[in-house]
Amino acid sequence: MQDYPLSYPIGVVTTYPVDVYAMSTDEEGVHDVLRLRRYRMLEKIYGYALAMVLPDNLEVPSHRTLIQELESLQSKYPHRMSLKLNGQSRAGRDLVCVELGDSDKVIAVTGGAHSDEPAGTVTCLYLAKNLLENPEFEELLLKHKFVIHPMLDPDGAALNYRWAREEFSYQDYLLHSFRNNRPAEDCEHGIPVNKDQEIRPELGFFRSNVDVYKGNIEFYITLHTTHRTGGSIFAISAKGDHTGRISALAELCERFQVPVMDVDLHGEKGIEYIAPGFIAAPPMAKLAERFRDNPEILSQIKMSTYEYVEHHCGAQFCLISELPSILDQTLRATCETEIDLMELKKAHLDSRRKWIAALRDAVEELESLGVTEDNPWFDRGKFSARFGMAGVEGEAKDLARYEGIKAKQYEVSDERVEELERELSLHQLYVKCLGGRDDQTPLHQDHLHQFHEKYRKLEALIDYRVVPLDRQVRIQTAMILTGADF
Repeated sequence: MQDYPLSYPIGVVTTYPVDVYAMSTDEEGVHDVLRLRRYRMLEKIYGYALAMVLPDNLEVPSHRTLIQELESLQSKYPHRMSLKLNGQSRAGRDLVCVELGDSDKVIAVTGGAHSDEPAGTVTCLYLAKNLLENPEFEELLLKHKFVIHPMLDPDGAALNYRWAREEFSYQDYLLHSFRNNRPAEDCEHGIPVNKDQEIRPELGFFRSNVDVYKGNIEFYITLHTTHRTGGSIFAISAKGDHTGRISALAELCERFQVPVMDVDLHGEKGIEYIAPGFIAAPPMAKLAERFRDNPEILSQIKMSTYEYVEHHCGAQFCLISELPSILDQTLRATCETEIDLMELKKAHLDSRRKWIAALRDAVEELESLGVTEDNPWFDRGKFSARFGMAGVEGEAKDLARYEGIKAKQYEVSDERVEELERELSLHQLYVKCLGGRDDQTPLHQDHLHQFHEKYRKLEALIDYRVVPLDRQVRIQTAMILTGADF
């Protein structure tokens, strides 16, 4: 692994396949004027990101620390900041919304919607601090109001704090991370679409806060992490022409040396390809279509925060950002192979079927040992054991879309890595369910040993470097500021 300095040659503009300036014009000089305007905007955004004041020991805050930091800010700047703590999570933790600025032009930001992706929470906290305390950021508050939900799922964040508070380790992440995998419980995709569906208090809190700004939200971003990937990936609204923003985001990623990853899913799960590194945000209707033959799952499918803000609050642009925690160079090998993608997908589905069968056996064994759904990792495993096959068979019906397509090198090499990751998840299940139980220590230790053995095999297959947390915070801040009015 290697680190890399924050530097970029002044005056250099990265060439990107989708360029806002690739337009026809008969007016001499218009092209150069637009290019200069774009360059100045990028320099300004990049300058803000570099000017952020961050501590040397930057770390993910606990829920308590987050609130303490924000309360301290509010006490210093009572007329510039509003801190809302008037909601509680299912486990009784205070829900948090920060409002900064007085403009009617709203930039809305969400962090921590997926609890195993904490970088967004850090970005939200330090964006608020810099907006209030960094003179370089002063003009932003004069032109915009920021509505920020820094930790949308505090209960899930607490379950992830063991690994998240340390310097990032993919091994620790795979061993200790947690995300609620029930469609109805996902804090990114959990806003009801009909009166029969319940809403989590976290999403009710979010909805009530953004509803206040209907018609005034110019930009909405929900900050996410794909922990191991070949680069940055963005999901955006499929409506309208966003060529300019696509070009700006891609160039900013280049400047921070976390370039976009070109991935084409060929319409899988209803996800459309827009440009290298950019896909259309998957609509809820497409997810529902996958489970049309499974009423129990279908009844749990809800709307995402970005769909809600776009369709119900009238946001002009919505963005889902997916940054890597580790940048895996093997996933940047986009050369075509001789392997049929359809055959590779069939092998992938067969591997998942075997994993689900093994998961069912694991759940049965753990139940016999007295483990219950009170353990969140067991509850998650039991849900996957029960409904995982429905997702596999739904994908199996859609294999025809890959006919005649050759697999890319990264798709081939990643198949074995994903298989190992699934095997590791089985060992994680045992470790998290049996840890601390004296009567099950031998079984716990056996699975912990197997986990570490298989992780070594996985690490030998990937070529990665960790993206430092401060780098993630700066680039996520740059992404947020592409919605600013310059």
